[in-house]
Parts: sequence; C-alpha cells; structure tokens
Amino acid sequence: MPKVVFRDDYIKITTGENLSTFGTSYSQTLNDGITIEVKNPKARMIQFKSRTAEFTDGPATGTLLDLPEHTSSLDAPEWHVDAAKKTSVYYDEGGACKRTTTATTFADQPDISRDAELLFEQDKSLEQMKSYRVKNEFRALCFILVDGKVTRFVQWYRQKENGHSEYTNVVATDKINAIPLDFLQIIDKDGYSRPILA
Repeated sequence: MPKVVFRDDYIKITTGENLSTFGTSYSQTLNDGITIEVKNPKARMIQFKSRTAEFTDGPATGTLLDLPEHTSSLDAPEWHVDAAKKTSVYYDEGGACKRTTTATTFADQPDISRDAELLFEQDKSLEQMKSYRVKNEFRALCFILVDGKVTRFVQWYRQKENGHSEYTNVVATDKINAIPLDFLQIIDKDGYSRPILA
C-alpha cells in the first residue's frame, strides 16, 4: 500500500509503490518501491549507496558479514555510486525515472532478499556449519540537481529483518546545496566523471 512519507511544495516521497511500470527485475517483484517526485521536469539525481548485512542470531550475532560492496564497519560506511551505466553518474539514466511536463519521478527498490547466511567457523567442517538469520540494510543518499545546482538532499534506508522489510530514516532537506568533496571523490574512485556543477 503506497504511503506518502514526506511532502512539501517541491518534493514528494512515497514508499510501498508498485514500480512495474518503471521496468522489470529478474531478482524480485517490484511491488514495494520508493519514489521521489520532484516538481521540475529537468531534475537529475546522483545517488550513493551503502549496504550492510548483520547476523541477528547464532554465535556471531551483531557481526557484519564481509560481502562484496558491503560495509564492514557501521562507524565508517563504504559508499558507492548507484548508477546503471558506467558512462554516467546520474541515477536517472538507468531507466528508473519518469518525466512529465511538470515533474520528474525517480524510483528504486533495492534487493534486500538475503534472509540467512552460512557462518564459517574455524575447526568445523562445512557439514557442521550452520546458517543464521541476517538483517539487511540498504542506505541511500541522493542529491537532486537542476541545471547543475543541488536543489535537495534526500536520505532513505530500506531494511529487512525476520522476513519484514520497511523503509526508514526518510529525510529531505534543502539545507545542503552542494555535493561534499568526500562524495565527489567517491565518484572519482568508482570510475565516473564528475557532474558539471553550476
């Protein structure tokens, strides 16, 4: 069921959206997405992502899993550019975007389907090892731009634990009007060209 979690005169953020009209996914049903609607038909978005997977039971409870493109420390999240094309840093060039004459809508539904993971333990054979439940979390930091200027900053998380998924920590602000240097350097590190900013 769609739920508007933030709205002002410029931006509307909705969770629980059916995203089937935005595209297809081979890994999940697109019926629990998030959309960010900006009241400007020329809006662009640069999104950064960070993932964690944490054991929630067993002998390693509270331990983060060491997985590719996952953060190994909650104190120092590892951020990456979230873009479908290596040729452009802009999220909306990947297709999860719709434009009308008055607005731009960005959509996402990160896969957080991992429910359990095998715990590798020293001095145990593979047959003796067990799988334990994990909590998945996807964090997004989004910079909305129009004509090269940052007009909004949006933060949101999607997490799944014990079979239940939800969107949390949805924040939108106009207090941030530039992309911080740390994130411009992430763009460099991930092999993208920096956007031309006004």
